[in-house]
Amino acid sequence: MPITRVSHKQVVFFGSFKLKGYDETFPGGDYDVETEEELIEGVSFLAYRRTATLLHVRGQKGSAIVERTLPIDPRALDHAILIDQGQCNVTGPSISASDNKQDIPVLHPDNGNGTLQ
Repeated sequence: MPITRVSHKQVVFFGSFKLKGYDETFPGGDYDVETEEELIEGVSFLAYRRTATLLHVRGQKGSAIVERTLPIDPRALDHAILIDQGQCNVTGPSISASDNKQDIPVLHPDNGNGTLQ
């Protein structure tokens, strides 16, 4: 049985956002993110491989509070955070990640005055 570890962090979105793989728009607010990793055995140094990234989404359905746990691509989360903070724009063609068959957008940092570097 592989050795695993789990880490938690909280991310804050100031505005609504979208994540690749989901049609819905998520409202701004605080979100808990859970990352699961497993130890890579057989190497001469301590190394972990990410096996899952989960976003905990709280909402209200009528008078009940509903919590969902959604598997997400951590790059899509990072991208949404950068857009929310106004630190990037998405332009140009997509690139393919060698370890993932999904296309990911090319990110261009904003130099702070609304123009691309």
